[in-house]
Amino acid sequence: MRIAWFSPLNPQPSGISDYSEELLPELARHAEIDVWVDPAWKGIPGDAPSFRVRPYTAASFPAGEYDQVVFHVGNDYAAHRYMLAALERHPGVVVLHDLVLMGYYAAWLDAGRRFPAFVEFLKRYYPGKARWIDALLAHRPPFALWEDELALQLPMNEEVCGRATALIAHSRFVLDRLELPPALPRAVIPHHGHRPRQVDRGAVRRALGVADGELLAVSAGYVTPGKRYATVLAALDELGRADLRYLIAGSDRDGLLGRLGAERRRNVLVRGFAPLGEMEGWIAAADIGVNLRHPTMGESSGSLLRMLSNGLPTLVSDTGAFAELPDGCAVKVPADIDERETIKAALAVLAGDADFRRSLGREAVAYARETCGSERCARLYAEFLAGLPPRPKEAP
Repeated sequence: MRIAWFSPLNPQPSGISDYSEELLPELARHAEIDVWVDPAWKGIPGDAPSFRVRPYTAASFPAGEYDQVVFHVGNDYAAHRYMLAALERHPGVVVLHDLVLMGYYAAWLDAGRRFPAFVEFLKRYYPGKARWIDALLAHRPPFALWEDELALQLPMNEEVCGRATALIAHSRFVLDRLELPPALPRAVIPHHGHRPRQVDRGAVRRALGVADGELLAVSAGYVTPGKRYATVLAALDELGRADLRYLIAGSDRDGLLGRLGAERRRNVLVRGFAPLGEMEGWIAAADIGVNLRHPTMGESSGSLLRMLSNGLPTLVSDTGAFAELPDGCAVKVPADIDERETIKAALAVLAGDADFRRSLGREAVAYARETCGSERCARLYAEFLAGLPPRPKEAP
């Protein structure tokens, strides 16, 4: 089986870059793979051990050579705009990494100042909400919507799904919320787990300034309000444990942590964007994971799978795809009025009970290995793609 795989790759700073580079060596056991990247990609095209890398242009893409064409679609406009142009020309299998694509189209709007086109797009797909859309956009900038629960009412995934010949999601939560033709093939393939990086935990902790006897909690990935940083910081303030440090690692493009005063707290460590290896080292050196998402836009989380694979007892929001985690492999925090109290209580229990941390960590590792192992996920991809009808012939 020959597969054309459209995805960003490193050094493009995208979780989907990491996702593809980690999964493809396993998938290459089942298929021959060409990865088609943005022609502006900063890497070096050519043959990697498990796949070939080719810059995409409409003229250079030999669609007829492939049994399946797979598009990994997410919210990052810079990483995915070339891909959506290719999908328009060559309908194929869509892997939807986010239920809500408002972030992509908001950046499209911001890049081109195409507000009338943005409004027209919304009304085309949501004609029954035209008056509501007019009222909504008259009072708030549309590019703020993707962090708001209102975005779930305007997911903006219809254009992408309408061009899909089959669809893959990482959770039942996403798949059940898509309006797809009944006959369209579909599958849930979990986000794959990770092989823990071998690190000198003591050295990493010393480099962070974490003293012997202190506990380290960690959050990783892009900093957004939906990851509940304001609530976590308030819970930590109320908990008042001097021996519990909290590392926030990831790009803070909008300066949220500065507004929250995170760096002024003695027990909080703030690190910006870091290479994947450094980020994985921080996760491996931690004692507790914090991976909250509310409102959820249907996203899966590579950083969460890294925490679980490393055996971190991790707090997750009991919403969206995260609610599908088995009870016992993570601490689920309801997104309700008692969220802060629940976070505070969970951190207190985890910080005070090493046996509980170890027990939860063992369950996390078992789930990441057995359900989300990269070998299993690659096999699920191969079986699903091999079972699809042959691609229709395209005009040369």
